[in-house]
Amino acid sequence: MKQLQIVKLDAFYALRLQNVGELEVGGDVIMLAAEAGQADTHLFDIPSMPNEQAAKEWALRALQAYREG
Repeated sequence: MKQLQIVKLDAFYALRLQNVGELEVGGDVIMLAAEAGQADTHLFDIPSMPNEQAAKEWALRALQAYREG
């Protein structure tokens, strides 16, 4: 079973992680809902990474590029 974990990137965005196999993590970057009861918005998937820290660093760089357009 894949374990789901949410890692906040800032006040508006988060990284939703899950185990990929036994040694890697993968997931997606989401925009957090503005109000309770609303759904979060999927922005983009991240590639499989060796650990949570590597995934967070990749997601932060990708989010910066996304914001800069």
